[in-house]
Amino acid sequence: YHAFTGAHLAKALFPESTDEKVFDAITYHTTGRRGMTLCDMLLYLADYIEDTRTFEDCVRLRRYFYDGISKKMTAEERYKHLLSTLLLSFDMTVKNLTDEGAYIDAVTLDAREYIKEELEKHTN
Repeated sequence: YHAFTGAHLAKALFPESTDEKVFDAITYHTTGRRGMTLCDMLLYLADYIEDTRTFEDCVRLRRYFYDGISKKMTAEERYKHLLSTLLLSFDMTVKNLTDEGAYIDAVTLDAREYIKEELEKHTN
């Protein structure tokens, strides 16, 4: 619930800085969502791979992202790499939750499908 609480707190405490785009990015930074904006994607990924997180999938995803990105890449190549990193993150999340028998938010499943569709559009 911290994503929803955080979004509402940001809006209440920083109304001049929390437009709809920022509010949505905070709201969906743990689940993703269909139609993720670049802002949504970057906040989701930043939260997932931030340096203080040490669980195995986080370390793996952080390594995947940083090892695969370079300043020499075109904007399109960077975007495709971002999408592939996000898809890997959703795959790992869904697998872990499934293995644990835990609830998987339908929003997360929909976000995964959206990222998969976006990646296919940019790969063909």
